[in-house]
Amino acid sequence: REISSICRERGVLLHSDMVQSFGKIPSVIPSEVEESRDETSKVTPRDPSTPKAFGAQDEHVDLSMVDAASFAAHKFYGPKGVGLLFLRGGLSIQPIMFGGAHENERRPGTENVAAIVGMAAAAEWTLRNREGEQEREEGLRDELWTRISKNVPEAKQNGANALRLANTLNVSLLGIDSEMLLIALDLEGVCASSGSACMVGSVVASHVLLAMGLPIESARSAVRFSLGKWTTADEIKAAGDAVQKIADRLNTRKSPYAVA
Repeated sequence: REISSICRERGVLLHSDMVQSFGKIPSVIPSEVEESRDETSKVTPRDPSTPKAFGAQDEHVDLSMVDAASFAAHKFYGPKGVGLLFLRGGLSIQPIMFGGAHENERRPGTENVAAIVGMAAAAEWTLRNREGEQEREEGLRDELWTRISKNVPEAKQNGANALRLANTLNVSLLGIDSEMLLIALDLEGVCASSGSACMVGSVVASHVLLAMGLPIESARSAVRFSLGKWTTADEIKAAGDAVQKIADRLNTRKSPYAVA
């Protein structure tokens, strides 16, 4: 809200990348921009007294605070290559591609109807099951941390006391380089990450973790485990066992012969 207020005061348009948030952080759709169409194509604004929210946590993002927001279907189990662009009511944008009048003359080319329908179906599933699924994933996440912390004393959970997503666990295993850990986990059949997809190939410590106040050693030894609707309790147990096995072998604080 603070950023939005600053932008409004200075006449700056604010676009929010909400690709990661759908189904996790509820978003309130402003009544003046949400519309429905009946079989006669008549546009009917939604009743402003009934705000519609979609997401999972108690906190929510009010889309009336931004001018535009982007969502991607593959982040909530929809098809890859399709997404949604929210625009504030009355906002006019210039196209960057030309040649047709599709999508209100914003982007030419025949719409991928199958992908759009797939995105809608995935969104419907996400909204219908968000509460139960979030609770399930949160339980599995906490179980994974319990297993890791019990068997790997040098492990530290990052962001434990903050409002966070239910489906991710970020852990620093002090004394173990994150890249070495990821390779070892992969050989054990466990997929994890040392940063966002945007930072693939980078060996630099996460600037996000550093901004959170983590020491450089902790940031360099951090890995993230992500859970989803297909994650099972057996997989959590296997992942926890794999982390313990690898930590015992790679931790430079325990063995002077470990590979760094």
